[in-house]
Amino acid sequence: MQKNSFKNAGMLIISDFVISSLPRDYLAQIETQREFGNRFYSLCIGNHFMVERLKTHFDSE
Repeated sequence: MQKNSFKNAGMLIISDFVISSLPRDYLAQIETQREFGNRFYSLCIGNHFMVERLKTHFDSE
């Protein structure tokens, strides 16, 4: 997503999201890419409940 050909691209992240949060460097990269018009989507697999929802990090969950 760091190349010009991927500006305004979307990324779908598929996971069970059995995590409490994303590492800070990942969050910083997401915010940087959003400045180029990129969007981030998540698809949660399974029935695990995330302690801390990640909606603020994804455009759609």
